[in-house]
Amino acid sequence: MATIRGWFQAAILLTSISVISGCNRGGPDIILPDSPMVDVGKIKEGTGPSFSSTDNLTDPKEILNRVTKALYSVNSALTNYSIDVTYDLRGMQGHHQQLVTIYRINPQPEKVRRILMDQESGSHDYYVDGSNFTTYQRISNTYIRQECRGNITELARRLDEASPMILGTSSFLTNKVGINFLTNLKLNGKEVVKKRDCYVVDAKFLPSFLIELARRSRFQPGIVPITGSAKLWIDAQNYSLVKSIADIGVQVKDPKSMFTKVVHQIWTQSLHKLILNPVLDDNTFAFTPPPKAQEIFTQRETPTTPTTTDPFAVK
Repeated sequence: MATIRGWFQAAILLTSISVISGCNRGGPDIILPDSPMVDVGKIKEGTGPSFSSTDNLTDPKEILNRVTKALYSVNSALTNYSIDVTYDLRGMQGHHQQLVTIYRINPQPEKVRRILMDQESGSHDYYVDGSNFTTYQRISNTYIRQECRGNITELARRLDEASPMILGTSSFLTNKVGINFLTNLKLNGKEVVKKRDCYVVDAKFLPSFLIELARRSRFQPGIVPITGSAKLWIDAQNYSLVKSIADIGVQVKDPKSMFTKVVHQIWTQSLHKLILNPVLDDNTFAFTPPPKAQEIFTQRETPTTPTTTDPFAVK
């Protein structure tokens, strides 16, 4: 759902998070400025396969598996989520994110693109073009490039490895054979959200997922995620994730005072736009360095070797 680096360090200091100006909390699309941004508004729905069902399901596991099945049923797709992040700790200010994921399965090679606008850290663009994985940071006008090949499952995993997300589109693409990070699933009937009839599923994050989350995010010593719960609203016809709320409780220990507290961060994610089978040319996924952009890191590796190198991580 949202990138989780940085705020835990801020939690130790009990300081508020700075807000980058120009972002509307809870507002419409954040304007993602200048090159090399793809104009999301010009991407239109096309024709092609998709998954739809009017079954009245009672098994929450099957409902979650159909979210992944729907994502894989199309040739290509764009998802655009609006995300609000809040905290239960006095003095920590919430912030807003906009997350766009674009992927193409057919024609091959498979490709994926992520655009993240965040009030904490600015805008980041991620390009996986079938050969390379490039991360571009707008504020510093710098980018890193790594070799990266594989199918869309592997590409989504690599994307989440470099930039951890919770309940994002890439999270479901990574789990093609079945959702393996949620447990204690419970179906709580249906609700209407954004004029769509939705299944409501409650779940817990597996402890192994919380450990992996800490590893990928490179938490500092004394910061331990100990609880995690989720509520998902899933379209009962096309099985898109219409809304979700994730609550991660992290045990934070101040190294100076030795004071320990469990801090909760809550992500509320709402689907702003879903476009199925758009015609996407290779330029959608190709990174062209803007003027004066500086390449600060290049790594060559075998196609299946995972990496956690991220020079943009909050220290």
